[in-house]
Amino acid sequence: MESNVGGIAVVWLCCNTTMKNNNINITTSGHGIYTYYSINDTITGNMVNSINQIDIHLWNSNYTTISNNIILNGNSRGISLAGGSSNIFILNNNITLCTNNGIYLADSSNNNLISGNLIYSNQYNGITIGNTNNNTISNNTIYSHPYYGITISGGGNHTISNNNIYSNQRGINIASSNNVTFDSNTVCSNTYDFYCTSSTTSGNSTFTTNNGCTVTQIGTCS
Repeated sequence: MESNVGGIAVVWLCCNTTMKNNNINITTSGHGIYTYYSINDTITGNMVNSINQIDIHLWNSNYTTISNNIILNGNSRGISLAGGSSNIFILNNNITLCTNNGIYLADSSNNNLISGNLIYSNQYNGITIGNTNNNTISNNTIYSHPYYGITISGGGNHTISNNNIYSNQRGINIASSNNVTFDSNTVCSNTYDFYCTSSTTSGNSTFTTNNGCTVTQIGTCS
């Protein structure tokens, strides 16, 4: 346990730990759940409420499942992967009312799956991915963010499929990223449904507005 951890910590080359059905409500400094150089952990069924830092934070941790958690009212990001956290499954979480991003991936956190999550009314973006590769974002519902539903910058080889994204400033925003594939998303009622700069993209989705993305329109928003 580190001094800046206010909830549950799995630190320094730990493995095979399950954090399940906890109610974590901490308003002092510290993350809610924090894994550091850990592997093969399971974080499931937790209520993480009103955390002063990141609600669930993985640093250089691998092969971990984060599922069926309720994350709300956090004073930073809802779920954060950094320091090369890879092969993570982020599944079926409810993330709302965080003061930053709902889900955040950076620092070469590659080969992750973000699927089946409900992400809404956070104060920045729904999902932010920066300088990572080979991530899949599928079957999420993302809405009511002042900036972007999904934003990707740098890196490449990402797949964005079957998401329902609405009522954000930009639904999907891609900047300086290569080989981003869209498949069967419904991206509607955003100021811009798709917005791409200096990127290579392909695929299809349902949308109305598009600035700079290569994406085939397979349906329009009603």
